[in-house]
Amino acid sequence: MSHFVRYCYANNLMLPDFDSTHLGKLQESLLAETSSDGLRIRQNNHINAILNSVVGFLVWLQERGDPHTYHNLAGTEPGVYNVLLEPAKNSYGRSYFKHEFSLTKNTPQHHKTGMPQQFIDAIENQIYLEDEQTEKSRASPNGIQWRNYLYERRAFIQWAMLRTGMRPAELEALPLDLNLAPATTKVLYIPTRKLRNDSLNIRPFKLNLDGAFNIQHYLEARRKFCDHLSKSGLASPIPNSFLLTKEGGPLTSRSLSKDFSRLVKRAGLNQDRVCLSMYRHRFITQEVLVHIKEVFHGETISRRSLTNAVVRNIEERIRKKTGHKLGNSIWHYFDTAFDMLGVWGSVDNTLSNLQSLSDAEDQLKKLQRQVKSDRFSKLEISAEISRIEQLVKKIRNNLLF
Repeated sequence: MSHFVRYCYANNLMLPDFDSTHLGKLQESLLAETSSDGLRIRQNNHINAILNSVVGFLVWLQERGDPHTYHNLAGTEPGVYNVLLEPAKNSYGRSYFKHEFSLTKNTPQHHKTGMPQQFIDAIENQIYLEDEQTEKSRASPNGIQWRNYLYERRAFIQWAMLRTGMRPAELEALPLDLNLAPATTKVLYIPTRKLRNDSLNIRPFKLNLDGAFNIQHYLEARRKFCDHLSKSGLASPIPNSFLLTKEGGPLTSRSLSKDFSRLVKRAGLNQDRVCLSMYRHRFITQEVLVHIKEVFHGETISRRSLTNAVVRNIEERIRKKTGHKLGNSIWHYFDTAFDMLGVWGSVDNTLSNLQSLSDAEDQLKKLQRQVKSDRFSKLEISAEISRIEQLVKKIRNNLLF
C-alpha cells in the first residue's frame, strides 16, 4: 500500500478522486522503475499484488467508510464506479475482482519450484566428492584445515535450507551467541529479515534431536577452524559470525550464493535453473501438506475444500516458522502440493518418510566421512553404515518424489 499512498501524495489526490486512469498510471510507474543495471525492480506478479491490494482497499473503504464520500470507489457497473471491476473465481473457487490493468503472470523462469530430490542428491554428492578429492591431494596443512571446515559449512547450509526454509540473508545473520547449545535448548534462533527494515526479529525454530546434533556438529567444526586460525595467526580476532570465510571473516549472503552456484555447476546442473530459494519453496510446500493433514484429519479433499479461512489459518501457522507473510502466493503452494502428490492417499506415506529419510542420509554422510579420514576403525562402523544404507533405500522406495 505504500506505493499507493506515495502516488496519491505526489499527485495531490484525494481518495474519492482515485479512478481507473490513476490505477493505470500507478501500474506504469511500477513497471518503469529499474535498478542501476537497467533491469526491472518488480516482476509482473509483484505489480499485480500491489494493484490488487489497492483494489481490495478501495472495496473495503467503500463498504466500511462514509457512504456519502466513498460510495462509488470500485464496482462492476460501468459509468457508476471510479474503478471498474469484474467478479471472477480462481481454480479453488475463491472469489476475487479482476481489473483491466492486471499483467500477464511471470514466465516459468520465475515460477516458484521446490528443490527436487535428484538435485539435492547431486549437490550433496558433489560436496562429498570435493571433500574426498581434497583429502587425497597433497594440500598444505592450512589448506586441509580450511577444506575440512568448508565441507562442514556446505553440509550445514544444505541442511539448514532444507529443514528451516531460511533465506540466505537470514543464514548470514544467524546469531552465534543464541545458538551455542542447540542440543540443550532444542531450538534454533533464526533472524527474520524484513524486506524494508534492517532490524532483526528473532524467531525460535523447534528442533528434533537429530537436527540439534547436526547444528552441534557444525559448531564443533567451526570451533576447530577458529582454533587453527588463531594458533596460526591467520585471523585475529575471530568475528562473532555463525558462518566464516577462508580468512575467518563473516560469510555474506552474496558469497554464500556464489559458492552455491559454482557447486551446482560442478554437480552437472548448469543446464537447470537451480537457486537457493528452491529450498524455501520445497520447505513451504511440505509445511502446507503437514498442516492440511492436521486440519482435515485425513479426510479426502479437493482444491475446492480449501476455504479462505482454512488457507489463512494455515498461512499463519507456516508464517511462524518462515517469518514472512505469504499472502496470495500461498495458493501456489497448494497447487504444487496437489500436483506433486497426485492423489490425497499418498500424503500419509510421503509425510511419514520425509523426516526419517533426511535424518538417515545425514547420519550416513557423517559416517562415510569418518571412515574415509580413518578417524574410526572401518570394522567398528562398517556395519552401521550398511544398516543406514538399507534404511535409506527402504524409505526412498516408499517415497513418491
